[in-house]
Amino acid sequence: MAQRRKKVTSFQKQKLAKAQHRNEFLRKLKHVINTINGKEVSAIIPQTIFDNLYNTRTHSFKIVAPDEYNIPSWIINEARQIISGRTKNEKIIVIPNKLEVTIEEFFTVVLTASINLDRFLTDELSSLRPLKKKLKKFNTCLETIFDQANNTIYIMLLTIAFYYNDIGKILYWLKHEITPSPGLENGIVNLISIYPYKIESSSIVIDDNHRPVIRLGYAFPNYGIDWITVKPSVLNIDNPFADIPLDVYIQSHALQRLSERIDCFPTGSLHHHMFLSFKDPKVFYDINHNILIEYRYFGTRAGYFRVDIAEGMIIIRTFLFVTNNSTPEGLKLGKITGLQKLDKKYLAIDKLSTFMTSDIGENDKVRKIFTSAGCQCLLDLYEKSHKIATNSSKQFDADLMLKYIGYDKEHLPESIQHATLIRTQPA
Repeated sequence: MAQRRKKVTSFQKQKLAKAQHRNEFLRKLKHVINTINGKEVSAIIPQTIFDNLYNTRTHSFKIVAPDEYNIPSWIINEARQIISGRTKNEKIIVIPNKLEVTIEEFFTVVLTASINLDRFLTDELSSLRPLKKKLKKFNTCLETIFDQANNTIYIMLLTIAFYYNDIGKILYWLKHEITPSPGLENGIVNLISIYPYKIESSSIVIDDNHRPVIRLGYAFPNYGIDWITVKPSVLNIDNPFADIPLDVYIQSHALQRLSERIDCFPTGSLHHHMFLSFKDPKVFYDINHNILIEYRYFGTRAGYFRVDIAEGMIIIRTFLFVTNNSTPEGLKLGKITGLQKLDKKYLAIDKLSTFMTSDIGENDKVRKIFTSAGCQCLLDLYEKSHKIATNSSKQFDADLMLKYIGYDKEHLPESIQHATLIRTQPA
């Protein structure tokens, strides 16, 4: 009679998993060492050295929230999943044509060899002296690669925060540290900490009414919050105090309009590009000489923020999509087509998600209308970002628009002239 197999305990499973991890780690470590040396050398390295290397290894990424902060567990868990997935898939070339590893392997296996191997290669091991010399040369070359790997982690952490950040509510920033344990007995930890910054709103008087405003800044990995200041002179304001930087605040109304009109990307990403737009502001004016600051997404114009100066602050009053009537392009589009605010809303050309469909750019007549009005930027945005858009509107109908504006009437095509948007000074 066949004997019944004993059930494997959780302790035994854990022990087996540790053994498998050790074997796989040492297999990769030996490959890295052999590649650094240029030929097989791992076979003559004493096992005690590999034991020491494993015990003092650089560990995988550990994502934590400091105890003093109350961060939702789902954010921490999602961050862990994203970082684990991306570090195991994104690769970096360590030695051209010889050694390519994942980001995970770089920050664990490669760094273990780089940081710890030299101190275990004692002078008594004469056969390993050539390896020691090559390791020293490798570590010198590794500095540039290390910067590239760190930059990859930085972009990864910045992108993760896009899904949780909202200037109107809370900002998160993540910090990556390579932290050795005392004496290296337990190795080195790749620690990623998540920090929150709860936004505080203020109130100012605008048009005799108290309005809530929020200071404009953004959270960046390994740094924290960077606040925006702008000199009035940058806005072409000339007075004795024009070169004194002013803090920038935004009304909640403007944040709402931004989300409504740029409606196909994560909120954190929208706010990050708003920060960048004010970091290097490009100034325009509407027909009433109101100050407009260009909003750029992926470096391409997508709209404008209307700003004022009040109570010693620069205030963002609202956000205007490129086609809105109060923008230079919106006015030209209105002159060419006769479309007004409600018409644009009806045709769904008052929000970016509509331009994330290819129908607009593929219709030559419609393309000509938008490019003539200075809205080529929206077609460019499609080319740059439609693959990562979270929403694309199916409301737009090119034939309906052409019929709606009477495109085939004799006078309309003649009215379409190429128009170039230029930056202007107030009259």
